[in-house]
Amino acid sequence: MQQRLMVAALSCGESQSYNQFVRSYQTELQASDKNLQTYFRRVNGKTGTADYHAYKTRLANSSSMAVINDSVGYCASAKASFEEALNTKVVLTSFTSQAALDSRFVPCPITTASTDVAKKAPAAPRTRPAQKPVAAQGGLAQSKK
Repeated sequence: MQQRLMVAALSCGESQSYNQFVRSYQTELQASDKNLQTYFRRVNGKTGTADYHAYKTRLANSSSMAVINDSVGYCASAKASFEEALNTKVVLTSFTSQAALDSRFVPCPITTASTDVAKKAPAAPRTRPAQKPVAAQGGLAQSKK
């Protein structure tokens, strides 16, 4: 929702409404964003942070495309969302649960980094490879007296 309204602020001249929205819901927005980032890190520890940023960018890009395809409808919808959020001062989670979601974003799969690693880990060898002696290299040769 925040990404959608941020795009509306920039594309529809709703900067004041967006700033008021962010100020009004700052604590909830920060907590939600932290939970989202934690989710991405839990799902894939190595790329979780990058995945989180990519996801938020895709959401903003999707909203930008919606503005391009129907700026009048998008801006009218965003204005209505701002009015509802700011005039009724509802709990953010109940406000966002009623919002229409972009159908191109499917629910995230429920996996974790530990189960993902377990699926991809190579099988352990059944026997140990033979140990071959390795000649020492370098060093100083000792002379005989």
